[in-house]
Amino acid sequence: MAALKIEFDDKYYKSSDEIGDRTKEFIKALATNVFEASDAYRADGEIALPLLTDNEKHKYSTFAVAIDKITHTHYSEYAPNEGVNRTVDFWCRVEDRYDYYIELKAGSYNTGDGTADKPMKWVGSRIEEVIKQLKDIKKPGLVETEVRVGAVVINGFYHPSKRYDEDSLEGLKRYIAVHYAQEVTDMLIATWYLPDDLKKIIANDIGTEGAWYMNKFEWSTIVFFVV
Repeated sequence: MAALKIEFDDKYYKSSDEIGDRTKEFIKALATNVFEASDAYRADGEIALPLLTDNEKHKYSTFAVAIDKITHTHYSEYAPNEGVNRTVDFWCRVEDRYDYYIELKAGSYNTGDGTADKPMKWVGSRIEEVIKQLKDIKKPGLVETEVRVGAVVINGFYHPSKRYDEDSLEGLKRYIAVHYAQEVTDMLIATWYLPDDLKKIIANDIGTEGAWYMNKFEWSTIVFFVV
């Protein structure tokens, strides 16, 4: 399997102490595992990768596989506070010392050239939802270091009748940085630039009514927040 083209933008990741450095390593490993698991799915002959669908639940299995490659100590739909129904999508413990509470959301971004209304605000609403949910979690103090991590998967798509807007990804990054970098402790953006053979495929995505939507994808980005 050819090496994937993965880019990490950590200019807004500020923490440089031990837990900050270990968390950055964890996030980079998690993102790499998610992208590699998706590529393996594609290599098996599947076109509609779970990572590229709009369905949030489809992404859970990919993230569970990615987490398991880092540590076997993990749960999904984990309730960190006894007697409180509020759960996080994933919890995992690394090296018996670091606890990570992970909330996952899905988004999409129209990268077609000339698109009048790129859905910046819709992407923003997913980010705001993750930040709020994580801040509502009271960490139980089970280990020395506990970290709340948000992950928003944003797929850059466009209709085959449009041309790809080359500045779309940087425009998205600028929007996220301006509106949300100051609201969180740290932020790191991981991007997988899709291989050419996948770009040429018109990726099928099943809609809520069972219709097939014909879109092409250039990249998949995961925006990670530490709250």
